[in-house]
Amino acid sequence: KACHNQIENELTKTLSGKRIRCMYVDTKNHLWVCTYGSGLMEFAPNGKSWSYNAENGSFGNRARIVTGLSDGTILAAGDTGISYIRDHKIQRTIRNEDGLINSMILTLTELGDGRILAGTDGNGIAVLENQSVSRMLTREDGLSSEVILRTVLDARTGGLFVVTSNGLC
Repeated sequence: KACHNQIENELTKTLSGKRIRCMYVDTKNHLWVCTYGSGLMEFAPNGKSWSYNAENGSFGNRARIVTGLSDGTILAAGDTGISYIRDHKIQRTIRNEDGLINSMILTLTELGDGRILAGTDGNGIAVLENQSVSRMLTREDGLSSEVILRTVLDARTGGLFVVTSNGLC
């Protein structure tokens, strides 16, 4: 049965007219919303909210993807980098101009050993260790394309599927 009940509240008013790219609910039941233009927004069940954008040191105002890491840190990426957020504070931001990453992050996956794979829109996969880029995986490493649309862990084998613009690796 389709749901036809439209809800209007403070959250829907706040998000009205904003382009939403990704949403995530963390272990504290906080809703994280990536917006294109207003950055990343965090909403607690009690109505309190926080914003992470270019003005307060995050990756920028065009948030693309957000996820929670196994240690409770929130990892979010946008048009100009990746931010680590904990307790409503930006702990660290890896900016594109810092070096290895030169395009927008489209997907984030945490591996069992704590490394994070950040798939980019034309730059391959950035391997993140200790909140820094340790290396880049590119066509030279066997990717069919350097546009990484999605990375998906295979829970059965511990492997990883990489969906590129032109193939599955």
